Amino acid sequence: MDIDRTTFLLLAGAIATGGCLIIDSRKDGGSGGGSSTTSGSTSGGSTTGGSTTTTGGGCDDSMAAAVDCSKITSACEGVTAQQCGVATTDFKPRVAAAAVGCLNALPSTATCDAVGKCLDSALAGACSDASAASLCDQLVMSCNRPPAHPLDAAACHKLVDGINAKGRTLLQQNCTGATEGVCPLGLRACIDTLF
Repeated sequence: MDIDRTTFLLLAGAIATGGCLIIDSRKDGGSGGGSSTTSGSTSGGSTTGGSTTTTGGGCDDSMAAAVDCSKITSACEGVTAQQCGVATTDFKPRVAAAAVGCLNALPSTATCDAVGKCLDSALAGACSDASAASLCDQLVMSCNRPPAHPLDAAACHKLVDGINAKGRTLLQQNCTGATEGVCPLGLRACIDTLF
């Protein structure tokens, strides 16, 4: 099996941050046969689409290896470098490591959409965090804009659980409130203006 550099870096980053579980189901112990790869994190045998709900403290976003934003080469380099810096200051360490690993693995032809997908994927892979419930309640009230931009608590948690206290303060100050225009295009758009 051939794996190019980009795929290797993406897989290595995902494995290092605990965002991937590889199950080898080959009967011969490693040569040929089929294998299955499952994205997401597991804890106590449960995987929930890239986001983990833990019952025994098995998921921890507070620990990660140091991240390096200097290797970015995408066509959207200025935005990518800015988003890399944001990830390192406003995301929890493990989530930041996943985001930066993805950003660093982007090919030089990557578009700005790919940058956003890296951040969304890293945030969606964050550990479930009950401390975000109050902020999500406020954000749902301010940013739920159906039918174009619906927001419920689960969707909010996918975006907010991986953001640290500094980033959450920015969200609370800029994306919540009784003002009608505070979040007109939904939470994702509000997050994009801040980060």
